[in-house]
This record gives sequence, structure tokens and C-alpha cells, in this order.
Amino acid sequence: MLDLARVAGFILLIGGLALTQTPWVSSDMRMFGYSLMPLGAALWVFSFMLRAIRSGRWIWPAYIVLSAAVLVNWLRLQGFPWDGYDRSGLFGKVALVGPPVLLAWWVLGNVLVRTHRQQWRKHRALHPPPPPPQKKAATPAAALYEAFRLARHIGKKKQDLRPAPTEPEITALEATLGLSFPFPPDFRRYLREISQLEIGSLAPAAITDPDAPNYLPRLFEQARAQGLPARLLPFCSADGDWYCFTASGAIEFWSAHVEAHDHWPSLADWIHQVWLREAAAPDLPRAPKLGTGVSALGADRIPWQVDP
Repeated sequence: MLDLARVAGFILLIGGLALTQTPWVSSDMRMFGYSLMPLGAALWVFSFMLRAIRSGRWIWPAYIVLSAAVLVNWLRLQGFPWDGYDRSGLFGKVALVGPPVLLAWWVLGNVLVRTHRQQWRKHRALHPPPPPPQKKAATPAAALYEAFRLARHIGKKKQDLRPAPTEPEITALEATLGLSFPFPPDFRRYLREISQLEIGSLAPAAITDPDAPNYLPRLFEQARAQGLPARLLPFCSADGDWYCFTASGAIEFWSAHVEAHDHWPSLADWIHQVWLREAAAPDLPRAPKLGTGVSALGADRIPWQVDP
């Protein structure tokens, strides 16, 4: 509402000014223009004053009163036909009272603002705000969900594979491998949800296509032939080396050629730090040699984000 009043006052002010400055209009129209200008100025000033009071911007009225004084003097120079510029007239009174009102308003505003700030500081000192709630750490299930979401965003499905395996198919294949421990839950979920994705040059295990080079029984036989310990389940080959699951669901990097101690606490960490990192920066070393599973980029996540 105040914005509409301000716009209307501005339009009246400009319209009256145009009528007074147009040479071909009649004297009556020029008088009408002189009448519109004070009306528009009053409406414009009133709306600004109310807005300043509501928002606590005490310096605004100073500019407004100063503008009104300038307008009074301009009207006097233009020969405004009302009661002249004598001190007993309307504009004479405004010009006389304006400066004291301006000064008093400025002083009052500064005093009130300073008092309010002091009271606010005392209140804050006595009643400090509660600390912000700590962000809860992501659960393992939420971390794995986020890793799968990023993988789906980046990867593409292989067109030549059958649908994702079902839980009975995974259980049947697990029995044929003769492992000393069951498939970790994260690995079972990977097989069901994203084992058909292609991301970069790394190809984690899949079980739906026996002819694929990353068919899990084939990877298992190749790794065992190289001497992979029975405590590890290979699921991804990296130039003759292996990323393997342990019985606890953690992932270790194993090599028959060099001694390696790299490990990742979960599949979600491995997806972020190895699989997606390799797809984002294929020229970097695949297997980080930092002993903790932290990538050579110096961060525990790949250096970019994907909007949901």
C-alpha cells in the first residue's frame, strides 16, 4: 500500500510539473498543475515517512524534509500564486519550522537506535542464543545411497546385459563360490542396484552376463590363481591388482606384485574415492598409495558435486 502511495505521489508530482512547464497550455491548466504538485509531494513524503518509521531508518526523514524545503523554494521562484513566501503563509511556516524539525528528528533517531542497540546487547549477554544443532553424521545406509545416486548420474547402463540380478540369483551364485564368509550386505545391494553401470575404465563385478570380462566367478578364479588370500572376496580388477571385500564389509587393495596396505571402511567410501574419482580424473593413479584409502587429490570425496 505504501509503495502504491509513493508511486501515485510521484506521478502527480511529475504530472503537475509537466503542466506548469508546458508553454501551450492555458492558465487554468497551469494552475491545476500547481495544485497537483503539492498534492503529489505530500503523498510521496507521507508514504516515505511511514515507511521510514516502520523500518527504523531514521535518516530517511532528514532527506525527505530537506527535499520538501527545496521544493518550497523552487515553487517560490516559479511564482506559485498561493499565499506567497511571507513568514505568515504556509510555505513560510514550513521553511521556518523545517530545519528544527529535521535536527530534532535526527537526534531522536540516533538516541533511540543507540538505546535499542544497548538494550539488545545486554539482553544477548544475559540470554545468549542456543548453539546451532549439530549436523548428524550420515548413516552408512545414507552414505551408500548417496554414492549410488552419484554413480547413476555419471554412469550409463550396459545395453547388452540382462536385468539386474535378484536376491535368489545372488544367493545361488554365492553358494557356488565356496567362500568362507557370506557376501557383505553392501556388495549384495551393489549387485542388485548398480552392477550394470559403466563408469570409467574400472569394471566392478557383475553376475548377469557369463561372457562379460567382469563376471564375478571369472574374477574370483583369476584372483585365486594369483594367490589371493581366502579371507578376501575380489570384486574389481585394476591392471592385474584387485579391490576386495573383507568379511566385515570393508575394502582392501591387494596386489601380487607389491605390498599394499590401502583400505576403505565401506563400499560408499570406495565408490567416492576410487571408482568415481577414476572416472573424473583418469590420468591420476588408480590405486592411492597413502595407506588410508584417501585419494591423491587430498580429499575424501571427488572434487565436484552433482545436483539432486
